[in-house]
Amino acid sequence: MGTLNKFSLRLFVALMMMSSLACKEKSYSTGIPSDDGGGGGGGGSPVAPPVVSADAPLALKLSSTYDTTDYIYPLTFDVVDTNSLVSIDPQATTCSATDDNTEVDCTITIPEARLYRSSLIFQFSRLQPQCKTLIFEPYYYQASNVDGFLPPGERDLSKTLKCATDPDVGCWGGAATELIPGFPDFDALIYTPDETNPTAVLSNSLKLSSSWSQTPRTNRSNAWAANNMPLAKRGISYGNIADMSGRVDDYVAGSFVDYTFYCEEDWGDEKPYIIHLYIDEENEETGGTATPNDFWSWFDAP
Repeated sequence: MGTLNKFSLRLFVALMMMSSLACKEKSYSTGIPSDDGGGGGGGGSPVAPPVVSADAPLALKLSSTYDTTDYIYPLTFDVVDTNSLVSIDPQATTCSATDDNTEVDCTITIPEARLYRSSLIFQFSRLQPQCKTLIFEPYYYQASNVDGFLPPGERDLSKTLKCATDPDVGCWGGAATELIPGFPDFDALIYTPDETNPTAVLSNSLKLSSSWSQTPRTNRSNAWAANNMPLAKRGISYGNIADMSGRVDDYVAGSFVDYTFYCEEDWGDEKPYIIHLYIDEENEETGGTATPNDFWSWFDAP
């Protein structure tokens, strides 16, 4: 878990569960809750949680909604088998871990201005007992591990942080800083089983605020939500904001953690189904006129 390996703490999330597969499932949010437990669909119609089955027991949907609106825009995944790198579906509306592809990489690419000004809605379902306990590790990175760190956008030069001797959430960046209460002491969300109904379908949702709503901290940067730093750059430390044209945090080498959903057995030594989620930005319309890169992301790191 990047720089938080020494912390084995997990945040247990109490779930509200339904007693029958045929019943409407209740969504429970541990982040900023959407008004209807997962958002409405385009034009206000509800978005159904992802469908799961005995041979596809873990599934994820992702949608976006512009700030100040309630129109929900469903997003599509490019799904690839993690181990074989074989493409499964380049335009999937649902990312699923299945018996045939138990570990998958699912990439969402969102136009950069839409990503910057939109909240993201995560909807995920699992089927017991194939996926009894679900663990969600949201994306994060460590911005600094030294004392005297001034967070991006902070105009009061006296408000530095002690990221070496007394680190708090301001020493990190990324979605986990909002989605996980108590971060960085806790580094994941755990959804425990419904042992009163061991074959139930359990569905949940989370809503991540837009990068725009974090201004000036994000300063026209999509690094708040987009975990698109190339692997070759993750071992490089960026020691001052000038490296990033003033648009994003510093970065501590080796601290990058991607979005991951995985099922866990009672003994904790097996992960039978795993989803790795990658959120990327698109700088220009495919096939369209080339446009400047107006919003920074980790892909642009030097």
